Amino acid sequence: MANNIIPCVMQYQMRQFIRVAVLFCAIIVAAIVQSSAQEARRIDTPPKGGERDSLLSAKPFEYIEQKADTMINFGRLNGTPKPPHDTLFRISNTPPVYCAARILHGATIKVKLERGDDYLFGAQTFSADVIFKLEEKNSSNINVFRYDSVRLHIDQDNPEQLFQIDYKGTDLSNYKNVKYFQTRIYSFPHSGSVTGDVRLRISYKDEYAMSAVDSTNPATKLVAVDSLAASPGPIVGNPVNLRWHIKTGCSDTFPNYQVQLLRLYNIDTSYNEDSKVRAVVDWNQALSVETGNGSRKLPLTIAEGTGYYVWRVRPIGNVYDGGIADDRNWGAWSTAPPNDSIVNFTDPNTTLPKYLFYYRQFNDSM
Repeated sequence: MANNIIPCVMQYQMRQFIRVAVLFCAIIVAAIVQSSAQEARRIDTPPKGGERDSLLSAKPFEYIEQKADTMINFGRLNGTPKPPHDTLFRISNTPPVYCAARILHGATIKVKLERGDDYLFGAQTFSADVIFKLEEKNSSNINVFRYDSVRLHIDQDNPEQLFQIDYKGTDLSNYKNVKYFQTRIYSFPHSGSVTGDVRLRISYKDEYAMSAVDSTNPATKLVAVDSLAASPGPIVGNPVNLRWHIKTGCSDTFPNYQVQLLRLYNIDTSYNEDSKVRAVVDWNQALSVETGNGSRKLPLTIAEGTGYYVWRVRPIGNVYDGGIADDRNWGAWSTAPPNDSIVNFTDPNTTLPKYLFYYRQFNDSM
């Protein structure tokens, strides 16, 4: 009895194998036929989302800096009588307009006595001191902070000395009201080989976290794309240089931007040329790229061949930790067709919307 079981099992397994093989061959043939039919109708199929490269990633947290400096040279330090206050403005009389919120994260004021960026005096003996007053005033010319009789000393062994204040917490809240800095020189005793290279440099640096959302209307588009070419016609060759600008009337600078580029794939069987396309806009299929900095341009290599492409850009803020990983840092997309909309373009030699371009792969134009 046992000897009859083994052949029966083997026969059953063989029949199952044959069925699977036949089914596999049928699937292959059907795929080939379907592929040929699609090629004949010139209907393009976009790659699946998982197959498309993506350069989307979280970038390091970076603050936007606002800084400036001024310098009191040897002649003014050594003058008699001493010159009047030297002023460095933090907020001008006509300050720039920021459409998104800026949150002051930190601030630093520096006063440095030095002999230039490069010390070229070897072991020459010298000594120099400066005694000064630093006042930080608001728009009503009232002191917010005052540092009096500060003394800095340099010599051949220590050719520079720095007076520095870092503002945080309550001091930072008060610092927000500072409009300008005033420095007054009390005295400048010096000896030895001190020449006109000695100087006092005053500087400040503010660090801001930036929102990417308009303060009055979150739906406002704070960025707009630029045309890729000065005249109508195909874009040929790589890379393609994408550029954009901040909304007119806004002086905002953002720490990061996200760009999306989408190839349009034809769904109309009557279109038999690459220069004609009817397509569904699916931004989920787009290539997503971050600039990783405040640059408003991005060179991209087009890898999906000849055809129409749409693109858009949005600013990414850093008010919330995580950058692009936190959707509260996302600004509004620039003008572009909405998701799931159907677009139709038939002539790349006409003036196209700024968010659209027709790319011709180099070897296709040969």
